[in-house]
Amino acid sequence: MNRVSLVVAGCCLVVLSTACDAAKTSTTGAGSNNIAITALQASLSDAVCASAAKCPGVFPFTFASPATCVAIFAGQLTDFTDLIAAVQSGKIAYDGAQAAQCVAAIRNSCSFFDAQKAPPGCDKTFVGSTADGAACQRNEECKSTFCKQTATQDCPGVCTPQVASGADCTRSQECSGALVCSGGKCIDNVSSKKGGSCDNLTCDTGLYCDSSTASPVCAELVAIGAPCSGGGNGGTKCASDGLCSTDIKTGASTCVARAKLGATCGGPGSTDCEAGLVCIPDSKGAFACVTRAKLGEACTSTFQCGTIDTVCGTSGKCEVLPAKGAACTCDIGAKGGSCDAPAGQLYSCMPPFVCDGTSKKCVDAPGKDQPCGQGKCAVGLTCISNVCKAPAAAGEACDTAMNLNCAKGLTCGTDNKCAATVCK
Repeated sequence: MNRVSLVVAGCCLVVLSTACDAAKTSTTGAGSNNIAITALQASLSDAVCASAAKCPGVFPFTFASPATCVAIFAGQLTDFTDLIAAVQSGKIAYDGAQAAQCVAAIRNSCSFFDAQKAPPGCDKTFVGSTADGAACQRNEECKSTFCKQTATQDCPGVCTPQVASGADCTRSQECSGALVCSGGKCIDNVSSKKGGSCDNLTCDTGLYCDSSTASPVCAELVAIGAPCSGGGNGGTKCASDGLCSTDIKTGASTCVARAKLGATCGGPGSTDCEAGLVCIPDSKGAFACVTRAKLGEACTSTFQCGTIDTVCGTSGKCEVLPAKGAACTCDIGAKGGSCDAPAGQLYSCMPPFVCDGTSKKCVDAPGKDQPCGQGKCAVGLTCISNVCKAPAAAGEACDTAMNLNCAKGLTCGTDNKCAATVCK
């Protein structure tokens, strides 16, 4: 199963790839059964965060503050400007009631995070007017709801009919209705049994998707004490929330129970403690599992606070990340240099603010040609060699390996310079 994720800081949290399909939700209507297009971004972010809080087993991060979750998700939904413009121009029509249904479906179901297709309402909110065979830039423009893209970035795609059950496919968006693309074919989106494919499909209860091979299949959870194939993505999943542990001396991997309260653990950031516990240094410098601290509770380490939007403050208690103008801390903060978040934190300040290395206060993200803050820049800019850079213009240098990309409509050529994209 290809899990939906989301990008947070340097990590790809891509939970919003489905939300962007789910972003087929906007309205101009007012009232409880409609969502205005200007409120769509906030509504989607709020719904995703409400669902995430209820779905810890499928969502990789936790938040102490709903406001932080919404701020982070909203920052990832950057595709709305063009979408709103297309709606306002009449190129795309939309339905406010369907938008509300979409947002409600996201808010009330954990299945959203594993979905290959947008929830109910999301695929009916935006209705395109472009006929099959005509040029398109996005799925929402097409009557068929599918814009088949070309291999060349920024070049128009072609509105293409979705295909029926049994037809060849490369991704689920090509398949009609609720069908998904699995094993190169459009099939019904039903859970798989033991030994069945889990390529874009979920497994029956009690099974997990073993993606350690080229063709992922559903397998039984491995009992505590039994051999396993190693931890991490693609590894064995152990029963009873166990951990696949590898013996350093022998190299053998076995499913073991996670460490209990007070037991020794692997160090900050490790995942070998039982649910509700975190691994932090004890008074003797060794690492032990302790109870996760909530907002306002005593802490000895930010790791103990356990969420990506909290810090163990100077008060010795877990606090929400500081906002603009408030004092912040960082590991590196020489004048003109970056200011990295301390160990145990993804952020020094409440997004989208960053910690200034000189004033040690939360400030707006750096602008063009300013030093990057925590590797972050203002929207539309990229951190290149610790300097915030705008996408390169025609004739300017580019380097895709360094993420020094060209402005929209331009392509980085073999001479590492930006030129107008040639579409064939």
